[in-house]
Amino acid sequence: AGTSQTITILNDAGTSESAIALTSTAGGVNIDAAAGKDVDIAGGQINLTSSHDTANAIYLRANTGTSETIKIHADQGSGAGSIELTSDVGSIDVNSGDNITVDAADLITLTTADTGADGKISLVSGVAGSNTAIHLDGDANAASVVDIDAGILDVDVTGRTFFDTTALTVDSPIATFTSADTTDPLVTIQNTTNDANGARLRFVKDKGAAGAANDVTGIIEFYGDDAAEDQVLFSEIKSQVAVHTNGQEGGKLSLGVATHDGEMQYGLVLTDGSGEDEIDVTIGSGSSSVTTIAGDLTVNGTTTTINSTTVSIDDLVFSIATDAADSAAADG
Repeated sequence: AGTSQTITILNDAGTSESAIALTSTAGGVNIDAAAGKDVDIAGGQINLTSSHDTANAIYLRANTGTSETIKIHADQGSGAGSIELTSDVGSIDVNSGDNITVDAADLITLTTADTGADGKISLVSGVAGSNTAIHLDGDANAASVVDIDAGILDVDVTGRTFFDTTALTVDSPIATFTSADTTDPLVTIQNTTNDANGARLRFVKDKGAAGAANDVTGIIEFYGDDAAEDQVLFSEIKSQVAVHTNGQEGGKLSLGVATHDGEMQYGLVLTDGSGEDEIDVTIGSGSSSVTTIAGDLTVNGTTTTINSTTVSIDDLVFSIATDAADSAAADG
């Protein structure tokens, strides 16, 4: 009797798995210790097995106060399944009245064995309003990487999509923007700095070797449907290397349209000239092309050459050498 009393059940010879058995054939088995005292179960392996086909067949619960915790701790296990939760047929449901934190010293891996529709991994947030619903944080380290590897990446949002970064690189042979709305999609490149400069759109040709004349540095193409609903290239803007010599680099810019049979021809061509700060311009394509100038035409230069079979001038007044001081000056 007294506070030092103990009750010990000892089997010092039995070696079977049931050397000591507590069995209740009709009722339950209740192990109850005083508050602040432990119920300690130690052995080679501890198996809790339920023989009742019901919800909460095995139920671990702490329900005493706000400081209580439930802890599953493997001190020395180093294998992939040091602590393992397995459901052979059904699901595993984790519910929390506050946060759920998973903190690992190494990898955190979510894997599904089903390769069909049931193999989906879903992250669903119930956050409403403008609050952050799902946050992926690479520790805000410039060298850290968030890697998404998939056959298809499908991002569906009902509002806007923001990328807040110092640089965005898309490594893909094709990038397509699609909209079923009229006059959309709209691509906007906006600069909000309070200065005199504007945004830029840059095409870069870097072939990893020496450049050559006629290298194409970029093309803007305009496609549309013809009467048979074939997608046809109707117009394009093309930039090329005209002169590739180091220190003497010159460019060529061509504006072209499909000409009568769908063939692309260039009606406005700007080419590096034979001297510094000189640009040669070709207007029209072929001798049958028609060039119409609405308004006045001013030609500043030393020589104007007209190479034509017929020249028609509709004006009643045609002035020549109006800037010459006398006839001798007009003769040159």
